[in-house]
Order: sequence, then structure tokens, then C-alpha cells
Amino acid sequence: MDHERTKEEMEYQEQFFKDHIKIIHDASTAEGDKIKKVQQEQQYHPVKAERVAKFMKFEDKEMEEFVTENKNLIRTHEDRIAALRHKY
Repeated sequence: MDHERTKEEMEYQEQFFKDHIKIIHDASTAEGDKIKKVQQEQQYHPVKAERVAKFMKFEDKEMEEFVTENKNLIRTHEDRIAALRHKY
């Protein structure tokens, strides 16, 4: 009878420990997934920042070209107006 009781208690303790090991393993896996996600985000942010920087540099270049072209058009227009005034 003591042997049966001891056997049942050991089986109960074994199941208890297995359940706790599973809980710890699941928590560890979840934490590992969180860490992987954070690492991926950290790798993504520099790439995103680099893309934004390239875009801003491109926009600055485009704006400079626009301003230069605008100045040239204004100057050409003023020259034509001056030429017409001189002609008349």
C-alpha cells in the first residue's frame, strides 16, 4: 500500500515537473521570438533611415535643379521683355 502511494506521488510529482518545464519552455520560446522581432526591427530602422536620407538628398537635388531652372526661365523672360521694349 505504501508502495502504491509512493508510486502515485512520484507520478504526480513527475507530471507536475513536466508541466512546469513545458511552461518554462513556452515562456522561453516566446521571449526568444520577442528578441528576434526586436533584432529585426533594429536592422530595419537603419535601412529605413538610410532610405529616408537618400530620398531627402534626392529631393534636395531636385529642388536645386528646379530653382536653377526657374531662375533661368525668369532671366530669359526678363531678357525677352527688355528686348521687346528696346525694339518698340
